[in-house]
Amino acid sequence: MSITKSDTLPRLARRTADSRFDRIYKYIFVPKKRVELTEKELELKERWDHIWDLICGKILTDREAVLAHHEKYPHLDERTCYIDLRNAKKLFGDGKNGTKEQKRAMVNEWLTNLIEKANTAGDFKAAEKLVLRYTRINGLDATENGMAEFIQNQKPVAVIINADPATLEKAAADLMKGVPDVQDISHEEVEDEESA
Repeated sequence: MSITKSDTLPRLARRTADSRFDRIYKYIFVPKKRVELTEKELELKERWDHIWDLICGKILTDREAVLAHHEKYPHLDERTCYIDLRNAKKLFGDGKNGTKEQKRAMVNEWLTNLIEKANTAGDFKAAEKLVLRYTRINGLDATENGMAEFIQNQKPVAVIINADPATLEKAAADLMKGVPDVQDISHEEVEDEESA
């Protein structure tokens, strides 16, 4: 018995019941499974990449994306372009209604492209503004641990007031001069429910 090329592939990749969509999905998202795409499957993957880039990268409506996709692939009819759009969304998700991380990734790509264009054009002021925006979006301008580190490093503060009640009342009255519609309320200490 001779060993054919398909015998060397993992069992999941050799299943004949897999649709083209399943095989392309495994090729992209399951790298441990060695799936070799056929020429037709590679063409489908390229088309799905293209139309998904149109709806996400260029922010086109579905209809505009289908028309632009049809311009690149004129041999496809409109129905097939819509099928490509559906499969691309099924494969990669709908970029317009994506998660915060997906949207951040899209904005990062746009900013990177704009920074490159600004540098090429010699507009370093615009490039600097774009780099600042990029750093702010990605939290690169914050300290490594950010707010958690700041809070952790705070020391308790003790406030000691050395004054008699009359002096304090006079100081409070001086502070309240010119502040409209403020009423002093009585103070009552309450115990924590947990400690009670």
